[in-house]
Amino acid sequence: MSSTSMISVKNVWKVFGPNAEKLIGTPDADLTRTELRNKTGNTIAVRDVSFEVAKGEVFVVMGLSGSGKSTLVRCMTRLIEPTRGLSHSMVCCSISSLRQHSSRCISSWVFGADPTASMRRSSSFCTP
Repeated sequence: MSSTSMISVKNVWKVFGPNAEKLIGTPDADLTRTELRNKTGNTIAVRDVSFEVAKGEVFVVMGLSGSGKSTLVRCMTRLIEPTRGLSHSMVCCSISSLRQHSSRCISSWVFGADPTASMRRSSSFCTP
């Protein structure tokens, strides 16, 4: 994590299923979702994600339904443990302000999402 980063995510993987850790780095990790599920019983929800967010920077995790956005955020907040990788945050706030902001964002995602909207317009739903 660089000295200006507030959030750092390095090589985060989340694999659901048996022997999840053993799958990473093997040729099976490159199979399609269906092939992997049929062969191993595993599902890769987050695949080798890395990024840093600097102080004052706005960063949006955006993608199609089922692409791993919520799983990535759950790994970052340790609601679920990543199969592999590191996540570090220097962001400090009260639990009540985090809950209030999170509920606004979730409401926006569920009720305000417009698949044809630009990234700027979509992300503006979730501002503090």
